[in-house]
Amino acid sequence: MVIVKSQNYPQPNSNYIDPHADKFMGTWKWQDGSNSLTLIMKKENILLPFPDNVHADWVIGFHKFVSNGSISEDTTMYSSTNYIDKKKYYSSRI
Repeated sequence: MVIVKSQNYPQPNSNYIDPHADKFMGTWKWQDGSNSLTLIMKKENILLPFPDNVHADWVIGFHKFVSNGSISEDTTMYSSTNYIDKKKYYSSRI
């Protein structure tokens, strides 16, 4: 029998800040002819699904993919929303 204990269980009322994620924030774009990929990355400090009010920085991304000049996928219209807004929207649809 093996018992596994987590050494990193969040402490009550913790707020984990990740300054290393900052270098990935912003809009990134790749283009080759009529194909392109745009990524919008942002960091939000969200309430994690742990008891005791634990918050942490979270990287959230949105993308737009254009293939042969036509938009194949696009979630960039949601980049001005917050994580909690999306969570409320999706949980109300279940």
